[in-house]
Amino acid sequence: TNVTLNFTLTQVATGTISGIVWVNPNPVISQVVAATQTWALPWGPRTVEYVELFNPTTYAINMGQTGSPIGIFEYDCEAAGFDKDVDDLNFVYITTFVPAGKYFLIANATAFYINGSLVHADACYGSGANCDTAPTFPDFIDDIRAGSVQIGNIATNTLWDKVGWNDDNNDACLDPGECEGTAIPNYIDGMGIGNQIVRVSSPLASSAEIGTYGRAYDSDDNRSDFLYPTVGGFTGILFNPGQTTDPAMPVITGRPGVGAVIASNDALSGSTVAYRATVSSAGIELAYAPFAIPRVTSGTWTVIVASGSYYKQLSNVVVTVNSNINIPNAVTTPDWEYLGGAHVNLDSATVSGFVTGRVSDITDSSLSGITVR
Repeated sequence: TNVTLNFTLTQVATGTISGIVWVNPNPVISQVVAATQTWALPWGPRTVEYVELFNPTTYAINMGQTGSPIGIFEYDCEAAGFDKDVDDLNFVYITTFVPAGKYFLIANATAFYINGSLVHADACYGSGANCDTAPTFPDFIDDIRAGSVQIGNIATNTLWDKVGWNDDNNDACLDPGECEGTAIPNYIDGMGIGNQIVRVSSPLASSAEIGTYGRAYDSDDNRSDFLYPTVGGFTGILFNPGQTTDPAMPVITGRPGVGAVIASNDALSGSTVAYRATVSSAGIELAYAPFAIPRVTSGTWTVIVASGSYYKQLSNVVVTVNSNINIPNAVTTPDWEYLGGAHVNLDSATVSGFVTGRVSDITDSSLSGITVR
């Protein structure tokens, strides 16, 4: 028997959930100074060089013990015979772990002044049992040549990060594997004494923001990721190096989470994928990964963002009719790192997954407009 029923359908009120995805899987090189003339304790005037690392993850990372390093630190120079690996550096670890959200300072001196402030290295290289006994203050990082610095994990043979800079007639990126994307342009012949390269905290970071948030932006292009000396612009040492004794810094960016999958647990919307977009600054296109989930039922939901082995769950996401809700925000859990900052940082190991597939008809032709629950 065929029975006719009349239904009155009411349109479901919906809104959109949007944001930007960042992934923070490992430490990054956040600052390099090839040489600066300063006062090293207790030895007096010396030329000091240092490399600052930043840990944007949510857990402490073991950098190793003296004689048994975990962290790879390599310096490569465009001139033959100047390269240095971890065995040449003969590290002494004053601090063996870099805590979450903190800096780790590697230098050729244990204590020295920068801009009138005394800083202490977390790891040093030089002669002596603790780098203070008759130190040599080795000049490993050449200030007048193109070069690069790399860090990683020796135990797993994993490269964490690398940065390269040019001189007048050499491009650090021409040597395969020595930099990411495009090398940092030279200000003079090489980096120069008394200058620094500093990783930015976000694609459009101001000087104040670089000092307020963790230096973590990493688009895999050195020229885009760092503030560097320029003619008529930034020169000198503007940002003091951080150390593990400093307070932890909030992290607002990282690696653009292109390809991350995002889904809400409402009954109507589907999943979406973060895509690559760019914003222009000083003539450079800086990458980030925005997303938008349309047609989310009005109400309060939980959103999962996942990329590879990292994910973030945000609860108490309130969607109202015809609205565009940026997450995280002031009422989500967790909430935003700063006012208006819709940045989702993936820094936790994944505990759930997504199911993907393809819907076709009997002839194996793909079908569109199919709702999957």
